[in-house]
Amino acid sequence: MQDKALKQAYIPLVLSKQVVTFINVIKELGEDHYPLLSKTDLPENIEILEAGFITREVVTDFFATMDSALPDHIKYQVIRQAAYRNARYIIQCFNLKAAETLVDALSIFTCYAQGISTDTNFEVKTYMDKPWLICRRRHINKTWFRFSETYVVCVLIEIIRQLIGKQWATSMIRIQSKSIYLEALPQPFQGLPVFACREGTGIHIGNDQLDKKISHWDQTDKPAPYPHDILRQKSFDLSLRKALAPYLCEGRISLRKATKITKLTKRTLQRRLNDINTTFSQLLDDTLEEEAKRLLQSQELSITQVSYLLGYITPAHFSRAFKRMTEQTPKAYRQQINSM
Repeated sequence: MQDKALKQAYIPLVLSKQVVTFINVIKELGEDHYPLLSKTDLPENIEILEAGFITREVVTDFFATMDSALPDHIKYQVIRQAAYRNARYIIQCFNLKAAETLVDALSIFTCYAQGISTDTNFEVKTYMDKPWLICRRRHINKTWFRFSETYVVCVLIEIIRQLIGKQWATSMIRIQSKSIYLEALPQPFQGLPVFACREGTGIHIGNDQLDKKISHWDQTDKPAPYPHDILRQKSFDLSLRKALAPYLCEGRISLRKATKITKLTKRTLQRRLNDINTTFSQLLDDTLEEEAKRLLQSQELSITQVSYLLGYITPAHFSRAFKRMTEQTPKAYRQQINSM
């Protein structure tokens, strides 16, 4: 009952940077990533998104596409390399190496990890009198889950290895589904016993490891920006605005497009919007204004680039639209922000 209420409260999101990592790895391995993207509803500008969010439904469709389309040996490399890079980003994002011990770092991670995926819960929990780092999710019978669960196991392994050293090794793995791709795990972990259960995906950590000191940051390896706002409100309107924002570059988003990327029916989407006293058109306008202001605050983007990212044909069209929304031109707004 609680899961159902939570699902109705907001649209599950995944940080787009985590998805971009998969695309970059596929490209580096010499595979053509365009056919993969064409089979999903990922936004056209996904490869330049660093701080946006994609709906869980679109991400899992992408996972299912990779699982079915990539040759096995490439698939295993993609999972392993993406997990390594994304674990590194997570450690940077939450500044985990500022913690004194592994248990302190994992406490920070489990507390804030929903900033990476709003529908995934992590915890350190005791099973069989042994401590485990556990990930709990639904949908274990979906076609994409085996690929995704293998990736999660690899991420958990890499987080601990990168915190306390490559020599660390777990002795057991537990999974929610029937099996994972053992060949995708880092070499020392491929022969470990794997226990199938319904209580979460996780790796065993020795008690002696939890109190182990972790190293300080390399001077060149600084914490990454952390998406704080996703944790402040898990509301339907906020999550829907975040879900729509990456697609603004494709032009005016239709209600039909919104139903595809959220996997909500038209009737359900309109009903939920009605519950919060707004319409799809008004929410889309609010999203556009919010994104325009956010992008204009970046000095690295020209106004022409901002207009492209928001789906306008020319900077002039964007300027007129922005003035209607805010009674200021984009240039005047940027100057105002810079003077504060």
